[in-house]
Amino acid sequence: MNQWLRYWYTYRGRIIATFAFFLLGILLVTVGLGRTLVILLFAAVGYLIGEYVDGGSTLLRWLRSLRR
Repeated sequence: MNQWLRYWYTYRGRIIATFAFFLLGILLVTVGLGRTLVILLFAAVGYLIGEYVDGGSTLLRWLRSLRR
């Protein structure tokens, strides 16, 4: 078990990105580009709302830094 955790912590970015793009590829093939973009848009908005509720809105900080 310890070996799996070490592997996860070493390569978690690669594992997550591979899984995410695999799902993206399946979405593109099954539902098409337009619907996939809508799904990704809703997922991004949901992420931003969740981030705001959690109190760690990096998007708002980034937008404020652009105004300076």
